[in-house]
Amino acid sequence: MKRKAVLAILICLPIFLFFIMVQVGTAGAMPAVISVEPSYQKASQGTTFTINISVDPTTNEVSAAQYELWFNTSVLNATSQTKGEFLSQDGVSTTILLNSINNTVGKIAYAEFRTGVGYGVTNPGTLTSITFNVTADSGMSHLNFSDVLLSDPLAHKITTTIENGTMEVGIPLPHIISHSISNTSISPNNDGFLDYTIIDVAFSKPVSATISIEDANHNFVRKLYTNDSVEDPESIVWNGKCNYDNVTVVPDGLYYTNVTMNDGVNPLVYDDTMTIFVDATSRHLRIQTKLLILLSVK
Repeated sequence: MKRKAVLAILICLPIFLFFIMVQVGTAGAMPAVISVEPSYQKASQGTTFTINISVDPTTNEVSAAQYELWFNTSVLNATSQTKGEFLSQDGVSTTILLNSINNTVGKIAYAEFRTGVGYGVTNPGTLTSITFNVTADSGMSHLNFSDVLLSDPLAHKITTTIENGTMEVGIPLPHIISHSISNTSISPNNDGFLDYTIIDVAFSKPVSATISIEDANHNFVRKLYTNDSVEDPESIVWNGKCNYDNVTVVPDGLYYTNVTMNDGVNPLVYDDTMTIFVDATSRHLRIQTKLLILLSVK
């Protein structure tokens, strides 16, 4: 009788220890993350946009993933869902169990797992990409997950943090698609050397635009350009002069270009990140000064 009890303990002990190890490993791991990226988008009626369903394993090995994503059918129509590289990022084959779109109820479903290997992936990646068409002229759609399941190579469920998304119907904000300054340093002293700079900018759509110069503290210095409706303005020249007389050269120092865009619908948008450095000292005087410094060092 005692022999049977000892034998039972010896048989059960490894199984008990295995489950203890699994529970400890699961408790010690950080939650994985599944998210809609970008988390917020704004688009107008008749346009299409794409979101990515991204997974970050953090400290886990992920071998399989599934989810449902719900959306507002009065605002959006889902047109496609394509497999990403997440589960096959190391070249391992995968099987897609489910890939469906239901525009009647507003549900997208997906399930995929790795095949032929006993290990999972540990690097973040895109599980799927989903494309929508905006059907309404106004409104909002939450992009909310349900039935999310990430599992490890032993088919254990991985604790997962869920980050949903939101899509809003409206006119997208205007933005700058190109912005260049020919000379980021100028010497406006009429010696024929870097006396001016040329500013080129183009917008994503027609806007009421103003281009100005600001000092290092973003105080207004000079308005260079204004137009009530423009998408690709002509090149703009700044010769380092002040606004009030177009004769006086600004003090030496750092200046910013402030490009302001207004489409008449969205809040005012501006960009004041591009810089121009002004040094009105003559080229010859700068060269002489450098020579004197070099000679004094010697």
